Amino acid sequence: GNIDYVNPYFLEVTGFEADEVLGEDWFDKFLPKEESYEVQSAFLEVLKNDFHPEYINNIILKNGTELSVQWYNVRILDSDGRITGSLSIGCDQKSQKSCWQDLEKAREEIERLRKSLKEKS
Repeated sequence: GNIDYVNPYFLEVTGFEADEVLGEDWFDKFLPKEESYEVQSAFLEVLKNDFHPEYINNIILKNGTELSVQWYNVRILDSDGRITGSLSIGCDQKSQKSCWQDLEKAREEIERLRKSLKEKS
């Protein structure tokens, strides 16, 4: 659970600087206490069984608020096939939901315009 790397977007979203994150324990630094055990169990399943390739949980931002993130996880193996860690890429659920809502509104507008054009022809 020690953090070896975070991308710049993660830092932007969470409000942390790299030196505040690197080397820290992920579970202590970013997880709400009430979710810690469940997320640690899922993490161990990723490592042991390559299970939970997708997982949703909250993380704590620097300002203390929580953000729901959908994670895509893969195990990292060394050249001998031993598990050395995991790589996780997260998608902000709020942004994703907003994108889907915008797409749905656009689809509805296109449908309205299509019907309007059909009625005029």
